Amino acid sequence: MAGRRAAHGPPQGAAEEQRLAWIQGQSFGHGVETIAPWWEIAGHLFEYRVDLDRLPLRDRDLSVRPITDADAPAIEACYRSVARRNHGYPDRNHYLRTRVRNPRLGAATGFLVEADGAVEGYLYMVAVHDQKGYQHRLHLTDFQAATARAGRRLFALLADHARMASTARWQGGPNDPIVELLPEFLYEMNVVEQWMLRILDVPRAFEARGWPAGVTAESQLEIEDPDIAENHGRFVLAVADGAAEVSPGGAGHLRMHVRDLAPLYTGYHPPATLAAMDRLQGPDSALATAATVFAAPCPAMADMF
Repeated sequence: MAGRRAAHGPPQGAAEEQRLAWIQGQSFGHGVETIAPWWEIAGHLFEYRVDLDRLPLRDRDLSVRPITDADAPAIEACYRSVARRNHGYPDRNHYLRTRVRNPRLGAATGFLVEADGAVEGYLYMVAVHDQKGYQHRLHLTDFQAATARAGRRLFALLADHARMASTARWQGGPNDPIVELLPEFLYEMNVVEQWMLRILDVPRAFEARGWPAGVTAESQLEIEDPDIAENHGRFVLAVADGAAEVSPGGAGHLRMHVRDLAPLYTGYHPPATLAAMDRLQGPDSALATAATVFAAPCPAMADMF
């Protein structure tokens, strides 16, 4: 990410002018922004690493073949099916899809797993020479499995490279479900980056977010946003059947700066934690309701941009 918040005080001078110019240029047509300085930390990006010669999985029930250009719609559909289950995964645009296929390391080679004509998983990888020896490291620019059997088949594919490659690495969230297919302690994970978020349009961001199914509740918020007038004020967030409706007004039971709305929005911090850090103010009853409304898995992201 381009920057990290050092304190709650706004930047001054030229930095302040730059921040306002960025907001004014980005605040149209989007609910949130995740690639800019001065935003708020709202999640982590992790790197996973496995030694290929230790992979015990040899599940070969499903077929594997190289990915072709004609497979693009099926690959995108597979990604979306995985992304819907992983809180925080972006809706990839052309730029992010291109980064998967053509990263800075060089063009990636893709393989997919299919059953009955449907793509259940895939990966893209780049082999990078290990200067310490003759082997390579496999950098997986994308590694997605919509089913457990597809994940096991992809790990078997990686194991087939053990004679020429030492490790495989890929990026994901703090609880990447694909590693649940591996025995304990077979993989390593490290924090690569803290990603950041800025709410540009409060109603639109809330209405685009996923919400807990089976929950019917209402949070009344008062948001301070000195830069975007439409975000500044009171909002009623009504959640029902996994969707949200937002209307102006209400009692403003929960008060926060728009910066502090970012980690609440993604689920990075629950309401009680934000309140303990003096980043959210409100009565215990409102905090408890917000905890139900904003309940979500720890936010994940598999893309670096």
